[in-house]
Amino acid sequence: MILNIVPITAETADAIRAGGPDAAGRPAARMVSTGAGFPCRLCLRNIGEGEGALLFSYAPNPPGPFWEAGPVFIHEAACRRRRCNGRLPTVARGGARTIRAYDADHRIVYAENRLVDDPAALEMELRGALIHPDVAYVHVRNSRAGCFAFRVERA
Repeated sequence: MILNIVPITAETADAIRAGGPDAAGRPAARMVSTGAGFPCRLCLRNIGEGEGALLFSYAPNPPGPFWEAGPVFIHEAACRRRRCNGRLPTVARGGARTIRAYDADHRIVYAENRLVDDPAALEMELRGALIHPDVAYVHVRNSRAGCFAFRVERA
């Protein structure tokens, strides 16, 4: 099975960069990256030390019982949306990750949620969750902060 890695949309990033409201109705906060802990959710690369970053609330699922919003970063300057089909982005390789599985109605498939402490096991665990017939897609989240990293689907 080939993994389809799906970052946030370019339209979302463009709207935030233009000063539009985030999922909480507020404009993004401008920050300067310290180099660690600033993963861009559009290009799926770390925002380098000294580079501008935008921090905003993002809701990865449509409104419904499992709708939620949380903090994410993007580069303040334009960057390109990166779909890493078939391989995990480098921002996924550091630290513990949580896999949250969803069905086609955007409801959590609890039996397929996983905590992955070993970054080397993330790809195997993603494949294991996506094999379940009820799982339409999964979210990968930073386990320490709980924030959304990217979506993964079957290619």
